[in-house]
Amino acid sequence: MVLDCNCRKVFEVLLNNPQIFDRIFGDEFILDILGSLEYDRDIPPVQNHLSFLKEHVIYKEAITIKYPLVLSEIHQTYRIVYIKDVILPGVLDEVTIASPSAIIPANNATVVLLLKDDTSFIQELFARMKSPSKSDESKRNLDKWAKNLYLASMCYGRICTLIHI
Repeated sequence: MVLDCNCRKVFEVLLNNPQIFDRIFGDEFILDILGSLEYDRDIPPVQNHLSFLKEHVIYKEAITIKYPLVLSEIHQTYRIVYIKDVILPGVLDEVTIASPSAIIPANNATVVLLLKDDTSFIQELFARMKSPSKSDESKRNLDKWAKNLYLASMCYGRICTLIHI
């Protein structure tokens, strides 16, 4: 059974409620949320977001991350960006888009904060970057990962300055 919904109205309520924001973008509900967005009458024709995310989006772990919270924040950030930039860019107003946009740097700060004190992670990162025996694909993945970590750390620095950490 396909439910006809007006996702713009639903998202305006959900995204402007910080108490449930983390829950709707968490592992438990995100696939249901994305499934509902495929049948929004305001966004014709029917989209295939679930199949795209399940079949084409692959998280490439260039370095093993031992903190489940870090992985969760990385995945949640990707989902937020995907929904904000791919699914709903012309549907939501700027005020509603501000909520998910604000959580992205906060998630990045959490990732950087947890990884910066993990000495085994830092050692493995530099060891892999220096290793001549890595494949070209592995080097590209590591390079992308390091650049994303650098960009996240830049956001972290700005957030720390703003809240005086």
